[in-house]
Amino acid sequence: MSRQNTRTPTRNRSLRLLSVLLRYPEESWIQMLPELRQAAEGLGGRPLKSAVDRFFSWAMDSAPIVLQERYTDAFDLNPATSLDLTYHAQGDSEDRGRVLSRLNRIYRRAGYRPTTAELPDHMPLVLEFLSCDAEGQKEVLALCGPSARDLAVNLETAKSPYAGLVQAAADMMTALAGPNGEEERS
Repeated sequence: MSRQNTRTPTRNRSLRLLSVLLRYPEESWIQMLPELRQAAEGLGGRPLKSAVDRFFSWAMDSAPIVLQERYTDAFDLNPATSLDLTYHAQGDSEDRGRVLSRLNRIYRRAGYRPTTAELPDHMPLVLEFLSCDAEGQKEVLALCGPSARDLAVNLETAKSPYAGLVQAAADMMTALAGPNGEEERS
């Protein structure tokens, strides 16, 4: 099966940046914010740049405890805004277990070795994988992309400072899925 290369170095860097920004704000993450902001210069189109700029303005003006509380409120306390993407479609079911196993197989087949203990559907991990131009991306997008859009809507409704980042990630995932992605399946 031939793979159309629709990714660019800029898109890959944008996916990787979003992956990092959607991680828990540990002390090392907080200390990296100025460096991450500099790395964001010149990346992506207007919607991505706007979302990233808004996020950096909020994050760099917030105390570390506020960053950590807002992250936990956004992603850990409300199942509707979980970063574990397949949870949105399957909940805690056997079907989800099969999808998680399938994601692990896709990652192994592509030679991708996650550097985190998170589940394979965790949005930052999915974005990192997508930034690698590895085989199996269309499968990952089909399994996780629709839930990314749902998550973005739920975060916007909750007025989360992460809503713009997740919307930008969901938009990029939709663009990567292309015309043969999830949208065409019935």
